[in-house]
Amino acid sequence: LVAGGLLFGTLWGTVWASLGSGLRKAGFEVLDWDRTSGRYSIRPGKKSDEEDGWFKRIFGSRNPSGEAYFVDIRPNGPDIMIITIRGQDRRLNKRQTEELLKRIKGFIT
Repeated sequence: LVAGGLLFGTLWGTVWASLGSGLRKAGFEVLDWDRTSGRYSIRPGKKSDEEDGWFKRIFGSRNPSGEAYFVDIRPNGPDIMIITIRGQDRRLNKRQTEELLKRIKGFIT
C-alpha cells in the first residue's frame, strides 16, 4: 500500500483481470466496468455470515451497503500499475481507503 493505492509490477492486462476476479472474491458486486479507462464501479455485495462484520468495521454503525465506489487502474511507471479506490458520492477517509484496498489486495491473485 503506497500513496493511497496498491502497486503491482506487472502488465496492465494482468492487473485488470486479477482485479475483476479479486473484487468479486472480496465480497463486492461489480456494477459496471470500462476496460478502456481502467475503472470498475463496485458496491458491497451480499455478505456471508463469516464476513458479516468486515464492512461495518470499516465504516462504523452506518449501513453503506448501497453506496458505490470506483476502483481505478493506471500506469505508475514502466510495467508498474497502481490501483486506487474512491467513493462515488462521498470522500473516503485515509483509514477507509486503506482498509478497502487491503481487503481487495487479499483477493487479487
